[in-house]
Amino acid sequence: MKSGRSFDLPLSAYMISTIERALAVGEVLYPKAQFLFPTRATKDQPKSRIRKGDVIATQVWREKSLPSETGHLLRHTYRTIAQREQIDKIEARLLLDHTVPGIDGVYIHEKALFDRLLAAQEKMSAAISALLNRQL
Repeated sequence: MKSGRSFDLPLSAYMISTIERALAVGEVLYPKAQFLFPTRATKDQPKSRIRKGDVIATQVWREKSLPSETGHLLRHTYRTIAQREQIDKIEARLLLDHTVPGIDGVYIHEKALFDRLLAAQEKMSAAISALLNRQL
């Protein structure tokens, strides 16, 4: 995670079904791969001990036609949708693995809020899905 510490992310039912589909496809394409999004190594891989054709974790890459901060912009989008959906500010921070500022950060224990965070994540998945499926 961005913070460099362990983080338990509540996954909505939609998120779990997406992961299950990705695992099923991965099992067909790369049987017994240990990665959620496996890929095959190519001759263009960075210098390492990876041989061409080995199954490896998907590499992070940047599309030259997209802004360099694309991944971070998705975090902005998530936080903006959370605000629109009136997700509690502290819960939104915890879902993004941000620290909670002030004395709240000292006394709030995210594991004790897992049920509330899961409910917020379900609400976020529904909102994102509605936005993606909206007719323009």
